[in-house]
Amino acid sequence: MAAPLPQANIPAQEKSPWACQAVAALPRLLGNFCTDPSNPSLGQGDRRFWKWKLVDFGNGSFQGAAHGLAVLLKAGFLPEWLPENQILAWIRHMVQGARTLTRANGSLEEAFPHESSFCVTGLAAYDLLSALRWTGERMAGEARDELLSTVAPMLRFVVRNDETHGFITNHLAATTAACFLWNELGDPSDTLVLGRGQDLLERILGAQSQEGWFPEYGGADAGYMSLALGYLADLHTVRPDLGLAEPLTRAVEFLSHFAHPDGTFGGVYGCRNTRIFYPAGAAILAGGETTHGLAAGLDKAMGRSADAGNCVTLAAMDDLNLVPLFNQYARAALARTEPERAEPDSLPCEEAEPFVRHFPEAGLVAANQPDYYAVVSTHKGGAGCTVGKQGDHRLDSGPLYRDTKGRFWSGQSYNTNNTVNLEGSSLTIAAPLRRIDHQLPTPGRFLVLRFLNVTLMRSRWISEWIKRLLVKFLITGSKGAVATNTRTITLGSEFAVQDSLDKELDLKPVAPNTAVYATHMATSGFFQPGDKA
Repeated sequence: MAAPLPQANIPAQEKSPWACQAVAALPRLLGNFCTDPSNPSLGQGDRRFWKWKLVDFGNGSFQGAAHGLAVLLKAGFLPEWLPENQILAWIRHMVQGARTLTRANGSLEEAFPHESSFCVTGLAAYDLLSALRWTGERMAGEARDELLSTVAPMLRFVVRNDETHGFITNHLAATTAACFLWNELGDPSDTLVLGRGQDLLERILGAQSQEGWFPEYGGADAGYMSLALGYLADLHTVRPDLGLAEPLTRAVEFLSHFAHPDGTFGGVYGCRNTRIFYPAGAAILAGGETTHGLAAGLDKAMGRSADAGNCVTLAAMDDLNLVPLFNQYARAALARTEPERAEPDSLPCEEAEPFVRHFPEAGLVAANQPDYYAVVSTHKGGAGCTVGKQGDHRLDSGPLYRDTKGRFWSGQSYNTNNTVNLEGSSLTIAAPLRRIDHQLPTPGRFLVLRFLNVTLMRSRWISEWIKRLLVKFLITGSKGAVATNTRTITLGSEFAVQDSLDKELDLKPVAPNTAVYATHMATSGFFQPGDKA
């Protein structure tokens, strides 16, 4: 029997779940990458493409793992079986893989061939430049030149192009950070890239709600907001002169409401249903020159939860979501080594005094009572969760009915026009009831998509237009309503929910003990302890 892999040599005072779990994920992460020098896919990380040969393109987002490896090297958290020279070799392979995956127009792909993904191109540029930032003099000369020459066409692409199928802050934030890092590490005289970074940052800050949240497809989502926070907080450490301190403070204050007493985070009440906590933003803002007490409280609470395995962790990720979370865990681990750390403030769910807080733009209501903490989405018909202070977690996917044909009808579709009335501890939400229609791939649909990918969608304008149609079809669009459901929620000392329809229909209410998602979102539904079958 083979001996177990040795653990990282992490000093006790710096040991954190972010560091330990990032190190534990290294064999799985590195196993995705091709190291065969005879293979033209050397350094590529999408095994479905280069090893299984089940897809006809390589997903460029895997190449960003160079970032997390460089951070672990910087922090001194490498295990004994992965010495410095091997880390640097892996990073150079990943740079080479990114170069061979880059299309002639400078773009990378995530979902289909010739996609010209603004998101993945900007993210890969950010991750590779971050790898250079944290390796420093260890990557000099030819290695540095290779990395910069690989990133340069990616940045040319994001300067010339935009993402038009939705306002997605985490995509824009990563690309913004890439532009400013290029100015610091690549070409300080490149005014085009710097100007693009300034333009994107203005758009991000201009879109921030007065309530503190940044939009993801037009709404507030705790999981993806924590990811965007990580990119923006990291940018703040590079360019503290950009005026990010106040917007980030408001963002943390908003985000802190979605950490629950049992250690879970976010969920079905978010516009994108995510419940992954990306820890870098809170960890960065808790230390250094920022020392934000509420960020420290969030980092402490979610770190304790990850250590106990109470929330979605790195171990639960599928391969397509592994790299961004790995990088965030590594960056959070490095941030915890800062000598100056703020004293953690109490999170809203830890406050002694009861409250009901309404964020009308986000469509979210948070209620704290002695026995429970609840979050409800008014934009999703009353979907939410109630978490007992002793750990009992009650998930509610919103109004849900089933007809005689076995079809499900839900009030969960995201709708900012729902009628909402909040008086004291009584919350009433009137939302349209629509049929849930989960679309699955078929050979015929894939044939049509691939035909479009290699013909009409080679045009950037047509590709973005079709993406907008797909987003509307799978995420933001809504089919016609058959009725209006009125949900009345009591947020007092006892939590109670009552639903009623405005017309007689042959529908029966159902209350499953697992999550129901009325819209498509790939980065949702990851396992956490407490999930039921």
